[in-house]
Amino acid sequence: MNRCASIITLADRRCRRWLPGLVLGLLALPCQAGLLESLEPTAPDLIDRRLAEPDTLFSLRAYKPNYVLPVTWSDAPNPAYEVLEPVELKFQLSLMVSLWQEPFGAPGEVFFGYTQQSWWQAYNGAISSPFRETNYELELFWLFDADGQLGKLQLRKIRIGLVHQSNGRALPLSRSWNRVYVNFLMRYDSLYISLRPWLRLPEPAKSAPDDPAGDDNPDILNYMGPGDLVLFTRRGKHDLSLLLRNNFDRPNHGAIQFDWAYPLNRRVKWHIQYFNGYGESLIDYDHKAQKIGIGLMLSNWL
Repeated sequence: MNRCASIITLADRRCRRWLPGLVLGLLALPCQAGLLESLEPTAPDLIDRRLAEPDTLFSLRAYKPNYVLPVTWSDAPNPAYEVLEPVELKFQLSLMVSLWQEPFGAPGEVFFGYTQQSWWQAYNGAISSPFRETNYELELFWLFDADGQLGKLQLRKIRIGLVHQSNGRALPLSRSWNRVYVNFLMRYDSLYISLRPWLRLPEPAKSAPDDPAGDDNPDILNYMGPGDLVLFTRRGKHDLSLLLRNNFDRPNHGAIQFDWAYPLNRRVKWHIQYFNGYGESLIDYDHKAQKIGIGLMLSNWL
């Protein structure tokens, strides 16, 4: 156990020393001539290809990215609840299923979506290697084609949905919120854009700190903001995506997440993820951290 702790401590020190250079190198990766097989955008429209198959009722398909990062490192583990190691395992599972085609004669489909993110202190034997946090996100949304264009910017699809997200824990660690959103899916040349403003559904205030019926996180919008923006492009075999959030207020809080993926074989891709800001998980919605992880991706945004 002491040897394992020493290895983690050494890795932590080295990550703190080399992380800035590693992040800069990661962000510069797509610019390295000779690394990319091609700088030409992938020809097929990725939105149509992803959402068009399979086109059958109750068909199960990938929704958001599915991946596992066996090693992630944080420069600031949240010390509020447990004695945490900076190195942990993270994975995301995200699926959607078609429930209703052409609802009430309207175009498009109604889907149910499920996304689960887990953070596992797999290497923290001192506290019995627990899953420190799991977030469950359930969505019901209507997806339909759209036809709008401003110069090279094309509006391809619109998604209108209701989403519940929680960590399934008891007080005082319970976190949850409900939102309605409109998601605009757009394309600008080879750049795919997802703009998703949301509105949080109000909850009553707690009558006491241990009131299970009240709002567990009344200030969550101060950190998570009124929506998110995702940018995705595929250059040759390289998948590059950027997730952005901001509260557009003072004090300013936001988040940025950069993901890079490259094929290992026909079904699996190498995956590197960098996160900086607030709200990587619900328990950390008001805690700022910088994280980097490496692992494998099974499916991407598109």
